[in-house]
Amino acid sequence: MSESGRSFSPRALRWLIGIAAASFLVAAVWGIFGPELVSERSFRADSISPSALGHAAFVDMLRDLGVPVVVSRYNSGAKAGRSSLLMFIEPIVLRDSRDVHSLRGMIERSQKVLVVLPRRRATLESAEHKGWAAEVEEIAIDNVEELLHELGLGGAVVRPGKATFSASEFGVLPSLESPQLVRSNDITPIVASEDGILFGNARYGNKQLYILSDPDVIANHGLARPGNPAFAYRIVDWARGRGLPGEEQPAVVIDETTHGYLREPSLYRELFRYPLVLATAQALLAAAVLLWASFARFGRPPPARPSQGAGRTFLIDNVAALLRFGGHADHALRRYLRTAVRELKEQLHVPASLTADELADRFDARSGDLDLRDTYTTLAEDIKTMQDRRIDGARALMLGRRIHRWKEEMIHGRRRDS
Repeated sequence: MSESGRSFSPRALRWLIGIAAASFLVAAVWGIFGPELVSERSFRADSISPSALGHAAFVDMLRDLGVPVVVSRYNSGAKAGRSSLLMFIEPIVLRDSRDVHSLRGMIERSQKVLVVLPRRRATLESAEHKGWAAEVEEIAIDNVEELLHELGLGGAVVRPGKATFSASEFGVLPSLESPQLVRSNDITPIVASEDGILFGNARYGNKQLYILSDPDVIANHGLARPGNPAFAYRIVDWARGRGLPGEEQPAVVIDETTHGYLREPSLYRELFRYPLVLATAQALLAAAVLLWASFARFGRPPPARPSQGAGRTFLIDNVAALLRFGGHADHALRRYLRTAVRELKEQLHVPASLTADELADRFDARSGDLDLRDTYTTLAEDIKTMQDRRIDGARALMLGRRIHRWKEEMIHGRRRDS
């Protein structure tokens, strides 16, 4: 505690307020922009991953070919709507019933859906190359079939050693060494072999549902094989459909919420994006100017001083200030001396017929008899000398006190302390 009795000194209080304000600002910025400030990195089978299992190259390829691609992290079904193609690339939906319900809800909100079945998962990231997978394992066939069943499709998943594909209308064939295929009566084959279906379509209620059984066709490592890039583009082009010439082409919405990249929209985050950031900056500037203007009168404002005072003390102080400002101290002292002389004439019964010189002589004689320090003549001379000098308030006050003391001693005699 400081000597003044306060818990903190003014300097320490300013530091505490500054630290608290900075902490609040950092917390607010992190709460709004935290997910965007942290760079996302993945080595798993998703559209962000640059690993061999990832699909970042597939997204880049579609964008380079002029296909509008949206990597969605919230409400993907509504974003796709009736015109765009909604893609689920190796979705992870077998964790609990909420994930399955979310997947079905997104499919019901869209019109065209392409589901790429999962096949492998990365279990360890490379220590030498961040974003690369160091250990990979195949997903059990039962788990892949379970996803098919959640989509309302029967059938079995097979992994034959080799396969020869045929596609009379598709026109492009992939290059796969050991494909993963589906045998199902619910799926109409588009690209298939004797062992099963690689790419086909089915119905999900009144929705058009496309199934790609093997993700290696669009994975980063698979796009390096001849024919796979053209096949991957043909799949997307077939599933999304083409608009009429001159019309806006259907977009592709790739859902990433099934991989755990859910990011709910934030009003505060939108306020700092163009064009709303312009209005936000203007509001913050106005608030800063208002805060700066309030610093000069921080706290409760002091009461206003009355325009005019009351009482004898105010009157005396005001008259004294006016006399000092106007340089009339000598006039006030001469008037004060005349008032003292008039009172002495009454107290000492001085005849009214005496002239000014006779009165001065009589007062000076009495001063000498009483052995007083001042006389009438000396006081009058001191007042006269003030006319030719700069007004000194202290000297004028001292001379006024001498006049008062001389008057009192002329009436009552000299004081012992004089």
